[in-house]
Amino acid sequence: MRDIISAPPAVVHNEAQAIQELFRKNVLPTYSRFDVVLKRGEGSQVWDVNGKRYLDLGGGIAVCALGHANAEITQVLIEQSRQLGHVSNLYYHEAQGRLAQELVRLIGPGKSFLLQQRRRGQ
Repeated sequence: MRDIISAPPAVVHNEAQAIQELFRKNVLPTYSRFDVVLKRGEGSQVWDVNGKRYLDLGGGIAVCALGHANAEITQVLIEQSRQLGHVSNLYYHEAQGRLAQELVRLIGPGKSFLLQQRRRGQ
């Protein structure tokens, strides 16, 4: 007997390939990227979309190496987001002053400058 509806195409789900294609279409190629698509992290370890675990030795490239999914840091971020999410350098902010004070205490006499990334529209 003849099929009225043709068989559906085989389902091929390649999450890494789909994410890489998303980048190729939408992200400027300013960096050469490793052929790894990360999904999550915990402490100094990260996992890719296929579940393979890696030791994250790339932490600290343009950011502080604080690890991933740290419960204490997450809690502090939640608490801060309930007060202020972003304060421009055009205004005084107690937390920024305290951070600068601590940096000076740790590094030595002088002053600090905290660079903020500009958001689109600022």
